[in-house]
Amino acid sequence: MKKLTIAFLFLLLAMPQAFARSTYQVENYEDEEENVYAPAKKTTYAAVNASTEYRSGFFWRMTTGLNIDFGDVWKESYKYKEAADFTVAGDIFSFQIGANLKRLYALYFGVDFAVGSGDYCFYSYDDNCLEADLYKFNINVGTLLYPFRGVPVLRGVNFGASVGFEGEFITVPSTRYRDETDMALDLPGIALKTELGYTWDVSRRISLGIEFNFTFNFLISLNEEDDRLGEDTDVSAEVYSIGILFNIMHR
Repeated sequence: MKKLTIAFLFLLLAMPQAFARSTYQVENYEDEEENVYAPAKKTTYAAVNASTEYRSGFFWRMTTGLNIDFGDVWKESYKYKEAADFTVAGDIFSFQIGANLKRLYALYFGVDFAVGSGDYCFYSYDDNCLEADLYKFNINVGTLLYPFRGVPVLRGVNFGASVGFEGEFITVPSTRYRDETDMALDLPGIALKTELGYTWDVSRRISLGIEFNFTFNFLISLNEEDDRLGEDTDVSAEVYSIGILFNIMHR
């Protein structure tokens, strides 16, 4: 009887210890499960953040820099013909606003305005030249493409193109009246601009960059009264522009 009683008491003492040990193992296993899955949760969260890097949004860009216009002008009236070329350098200011799509390309509406000065030279043996002042505007639509966004070194390279309506105006000192100016060129046209640039991100949305562009100006020939010739004159011109600009961009 005593042996049975002692065995029973020993069993009662052993059961809580076994239960406690099994409970500790289960809790420890649950902790290990949490530790195992913790890195997976962090990895999943990081992947979500990476996928939002190339999201769409609002786009704007402001640019300013050097603009050079050069071209040829032909004028012909009933009694007179005139040909000249010009080179004018000055400042250009641009603003574009639109939409950025996945940081791969942007579509925008833009306005350009340029002012400058240079020489307006007549085709002659003595190379007679007049000082010239240029004023030009351009209302355009365009696109900006970032094709290498997956390559870190080339990520900032961009290509762009735009087409727009422009007006080009060149004034020269009057050859007939002192302290007055004549309109040497005032034609409307279509401007086709291409550009190559590079940008550096300074924040998640803001970038700084440099841009080189070339513009072919399809000016429309008109019949108008010329200040210098004093009568109706057929006026036509071929004009090209190059630019080196700096910009700030939100995309």
